[in-house]
Amino acid sequence: MMFSRLAFVALPLLAANFFQLASGKAQGVKTSAMLQTGSVAGSKAALEVERVVHAKPAEQQAFVLALVDVVKQGRNLTDTQMEIVNVLQRMWYDQILPEMQRGHEADAQLLGEHLAGLGTCDQELAQRHSEVSAIADEKSQLEDSQFRCDEGHAAMDSNASAMVAGFHTFIESATPPSIPIPDVRAASPDMDSYVSENLLWFEGFNRSYKEMEAEVVALQALLVAKGEVCTGARTTFEAKFCAWQSEIKQVTASYSACREAATGLYQATLTAAKSNAASRKVQYAAAFQIECYLKVLIAPGAASQSMLASCQNSDASTSALDVQEFPLPPANEQLLSGLGQVQGGNLDCDAVAAEVAAQVSAAATAAEAAAENGGMVSG
Repeated sequence: MMFSRLAFVALPLLAANFFQLASGKAQGVKTSAMLQTGSVAGSKAALEVERVVHAKPAEQQAFVLALVDVVKQGRNLTDTQMEIVNVLQRMWYDQILPEMQRGHEADAQLLGEHLAGLGTCDQELAQRHSEVSAIADEKSQLEDSQFRCDEGHAAMDSNASAMVAGFHTFIESATPPSIPIPDVRAASPDMDSYVSENLLWFEGFNRSYKEMEAEVVALQALLVAKGEVCTGARTTFEAKFCAWQSEIKQVTASYSACREAATGLYQATLTAAKSNAASRKVQYAAAFQIECYLKVLIAPGAASQSMLASCQNSDASTSALDVQEFPLPPANEQLLSGLGQVQGGNLDCDAVAAEVAAQVSAAATAAEAAAENGGMVSG
């Protein structure tokens, strides 16, 4: 009933506007003579039909209401007036009312598209999730490599420590022969035996000493090299770990921003669609009553009089113009949690990034120097 009341508020205003046009208070062809006498003929009648058909909706509605007043007075419409009524009725059915419905459907379609925009956020998250998972796999492999390297380095360091300890024990426990020097300090069998035995011991000691020393030095060199390898492995792992953490932050922030933008767009579209729907319902209520009056004007005289009351009391159903509001889908927590957690700890990823950048810069500088020196890097 509300829309019926709105229609009755709007229609008298439209009728007043029409009578202003008819009395010369506004621009346009005067139609009061046609309404009162029906004396329009020939080309003038055709022009009048054309004018009303192409007039603004408000003028057309005022024209219809003016004709209704003619019928209320018990007078018949002219042929030209009836032609205009028939054309207007076809326009209401074929153009005006369908156009309202098309506008409503267009709003509903746009609302659905913007709601689907949240699904696009999930699709992008799923794609980025795969990328983050690939980085996480690489990170895990590098972490395993570093762990094995550190284990190997620790075992090698333990062996080196044991070897050095054994070397020291060998030196500390070395005992030369306890044969006393002969009393006669001159060439003699006793002196020859003394010298031979001592030389034999020192030769064996020296040989063992050199061998053990070489083994210790070699193992320590391997330990240093292994440490450098493990340091490189640790640096590579830390860089990948920080890249993984950074990617988690970026993907999470990007997903949040995407949902915020899509939600904002959907809400703005929903507000506009509701406003459009409210306006269309008012227009439809008025149009529904005008369409009823057009039926009255086309009906035979007696029937038209009886139908006037029903038009005034008619109430248009506008449920077809209601905006259907859908609940927004929640964030995809499963995919978000699958990205992994941003972890704290003592690792300074900014420092890691700076170190990697320094290494890249040093490598580039070395390459430039090698190119300038014909492939030889000066030491």
